[in-house]
Amino acid sequence: MSLLSPVADLTNSFLSYERNAHCDNFPTPIEKLPYLEKTFPTCPAWPTCPPRANPYCEAGMLTHPLASPAAADDWTGACLLWLGSGQEQIVDASRLVAREVHRVGGSITLREYENMPHTFLVVFWTAPQTKQILAEWAQSIVRFGRGERPTSNAQFIRARVLTAEPLVVEDLVSFTVEQAQEWMWTKTHGYKVPAFHQEGRSSL
Repeated sequence: MSLLSPVADLTNSFLSYERNAHCDNFPTPIEKLPYLEKTFPTCPAWPTCPPRANPYCEAGMLTHPLASPAAADDWTGACLLWLGSGQEQIVDASRLVAREVHRVGGSITLREYENMPHTFLVVFWTAPQTKQILAEWAQSIVRFGRGERPTSNAQFIRARVLTAEPLVVEDLVSFTVEQAQEWMWTKTHGYKVPAFHQEGRSSL
């Protein structure tokens, strides 16, 4: 599976959300968006029964691994993964997924481009970073189609002259999955979510 600017955490709970805000285009703090406020008015286009906590996901599913893969406990048997992104607010979740896939013996390739925002290839479509990431993306799809299995590797691509700095896959993030899950649950407590969600279970 080859993904560009993947979103592995719909709650925006990871440290990179604040750390990389200067590179990206999402508002901070995310829970202060009007539609997340408990006082947000009801209307036919934005129902509050069930409460709408995210444009893409039913509120009770926000921290379920099917919606936020970074919350997954076990990546055993994961498919080959290629993840490309900018220096985005959501990048720590992708880094966690990459580390955990590698930890259980999976193949992960990660490319992170310095100072580039979420889905930068759509905004800066003539930039050299866009040309490079699209070329690598296409190459990864071809390689996967041929059955090739790359050795896990990660790189941080500097903005000037696109020099690639290797990253240690085992050290992509310094926190545990359990810590990440706790951050995600805690963050949603400030959202307009149903009571059962705050009891530590999803609606699945």
